[in-house]
Formats: sequence, C-alpha cells, structure tokens
Amino acid sequence: MCRKPSDKEMNKEAPDIDSDGRLNVISAGAIGEPVRYALYAEKEGVVAMGRLVVNPIKGDDKGCHLQAIRAMGSAEIVLMEGTGFTPKTTITLFSVTTGKPQAAKLKTDENGRLETVAVLMKQGETQGTAEITMKSESCAPSVRFKWGKDTYQVQ
Repeated sequence: MCRKPSDKEMNKEAPDIDSDGRLNVISAGAIGEPVRYALYAEKEGVVAMGRLVVNPIKGDDKGCHLQAIRAMGSAEIVLMEGTGFTPKTTITLFSVTTGKPQAAKLKTDENGRLETVAVLMKQGETQGTAEITMKSESCAPSVRFKWGKDTYQVQ
C-alpha cells in the first residue's frame, strides 16, 4: 500500500485495497541480496518499512525454512534465518565451505525462529561453494550457493 491502512483494513486478513492504495515495486538484485525500502508520506512521515529478497537462497524441509541473505556483496558473510522450527529447541547449524565442515549448536526463540551469521571467507580463500543446514529432530532445511569473487550478478 502507498498509504497508511484504515482501521477497517488493519483488522482484515486480506483487505480490499482500492486502486489509489496500490503500489507496484519493480526490483532486481543478485541471488540472496536484500532490497530495503521505506514508504514515506509528506504529512505522516515513514508509514511502512520492509525488506524484499527478489532472488532468495532458500531451502525447505517438513515445514521448516532456511534462507541465506547476503550481508556483503560477494556473500563472504551471510545472515541465516530459520523459521518453522519447534520453539525453544536446539538446532545444529552445519556449514561446509571449500570442503571444511563446521558445526554449532544454537537455540530457537519462543516462535521457533533462529537468526545467525555465517562467515564463509577464511584466510587465504577468496571464493567457494557453501552448503549450510539447520538440523533439528524433526527437519533439516539446507541451502547451497557460490560465494566470493564474481558471484555478485544482478538478475
């Protein structure tokens, strides 16, 4: 919407939006690149802020979801977002870059969500392929993507 929703619209799951309230966003980005936006009205100021990942790096398994979001242009550092897990449960984050495995135990929040950062770049390495999995007792979504030099390509 390009205006603040009315009270009636705020309390409906799928409000009927008139043609004056619609805004089409056209965006491009590299795989896993976040596009941040803010809608601004002269009188009200900022009325909405958000993030859109046009070409997501995502994996799903049995209702659990994992998404990798570029924190740097060449994806040497990525934000890992996991959702759909059992609340307050232990997750094992497995990552492999250039053949070197790592594992860490992390805990989901009260909503079954987990956010963490993965540093893929190691000393002496400038590129590679990352394989990352968030594994719980009930699911194990994973992603695989290239990082490093020449991987930032707008699509």
